[in-house]
Amino acid sequence: MNAFRAMKAIGINEDKVKPVLKRLLKLYDKNWELIEEENYRVLADAIFDEDDSKVSDEKENRNLSDAVFYVCCSKLHSFIIWHVFLMSREKILLMKQRCMMNLSDR
Repeated sequence: MNAFRAMKAIGINEDKVKPVLKRLLKLYDKNWELIEEENYRVLADAIFDEDDSKVSDEKENRNLSDAVFYVCCSKLHSFIIWHVFLMSREKILLMKQRCMMNLSDR
């Protein structure tokens, strides 16, 4: 097919061309003339737009993942600090009780 050859000439693999070409043919009611115009420019643009969209989605997913990780780390940090505080408080209370016991034994 000429569409595949034209895309191969600009470095686009067949596996990227086929699904986009199918969508364009459906969109244009199988009117090849609209796709063939300007040496398949519509096809190339659609492929590049799809690639840009995937990159944008990947960045968005990565940013969301980073945000979730930050929140989890922040919550974990708060949890640890709270537990250290409680443990310290309990240790202080225990030490105080021991001192009081020692004083009362005298």
